[in-house]
Amino acid sequence: MGAEQFNTALAAVEDKYDSDIFVYSAPIDNDGFSALTEAVTQKKNSSTRPHCLMILTTTGGLANSAYQIARLLQQTYGSFTIFTPRYCKSAGTIIALGAHCILMDVFSELGPLDVQLLDRDEIGNRKSGLLTRSAFESLSNEVFDLFSKNMLGIKKASRGMISFKLAADISWRMTAELMAPIFGQLNPDIIGSDYRDLRIAKLYGDRLANVSGNPKPDTVRQLVEDYPAHDFIIDKDEASKLFRRIEEPTAELYAFVSLISHVSYQQASPGIVMACEPFKIDADAEGNDDENPIQDPDERAAEMAEGGQGDRGGDQRDALPDEENNDQAGDHAQNAGEG
Repeated sequence: MGAEQFNTALAAVEDKYDSDIFVYSAPIDNDGFSALTEAVTQKKNSSTRPHCLMILTTTGGLANSAYQIARLLQQTYGSFTIFTPRYCKSAGTIIALGAHCILMDVFSELGPLDVQLLDRDEIGNRKSGLLTRSAFESLSNEVFDLFSKNMLGIKKASRGMISFKLAADISWRMTAELMAPIFGQLNPDIIGSDYRDLRIAKLYGDRLANVSGNPKPDTVRQLVEDYPAHDFIIDKDEASKLFRRIEEPTAELYAFVSLISHVSYQQASPGIVMACEPFKIDADAEGNDDENPIQDPDERAAEMAEGGQGDRGGDQRDALPDEENNDQAGDHAQNAGEG
């Protein structure tokens, strides 16, 4: 991809949406929020566009950071739009609730309003906040089924000699004795903590939805309660039942996203959080217009292994639009990927 091709595609998207363009391909965490804050601040110093469009690809992360990201964009721009070329999960859905418009196509997917909690049994691992609720629902169903089966069995076996009240009392005692060891393994502190974190995510979603006006009245509750798993796919058709403005990406946006497919169709590692700036072409620098403004890490590794242009000192910095700003953006992007 040449710099001129990148600049042309970027300008077309900016003009089409009258928006500043950002790429967020990273976990939702404090580092990602910090990187985006810096990118937005620098962009507003040089741009007068009233809106922004963020190309968002994420597996999710922290509810607090998602809320901060969405509020930052709500407060900085007249409106903001997100385009999820592939997936935008859990905490990413919180950001979607704050967007005034969501762009989706057949490959796009959101997820339930879930947050990733630290797994207390595994260092560094995270688990879905929906697991506790799913466990309780499963146990509740088992208890009711066992109680009903025992009560009806006792009543039938007694041929009417035992009243429903007595049969229910006997069944309840049997059920309690059988299920007590299972419930005894549940930690109330962990259960309360998980419930609190999901409650926080819902309250954030309500607040963001009140500003954006895009989610329908019962959407936040449905995203918390009506989907069984963290990785449940909410595609464009499903999302259209939850949000008022679900639109198709334009041809200009497709053309631009295709040039950065390595960070738009999968979460980058390390993460990338940046404002999209035109690449400054130096006509006197031989081959400079062939550089890739957002370079694929695999391509750069191949160049270095072959001793090609990627092996020359300073090439990586020159491959980004603004040398000084992108040194900082690269540092933040790396931090975002470690969260």
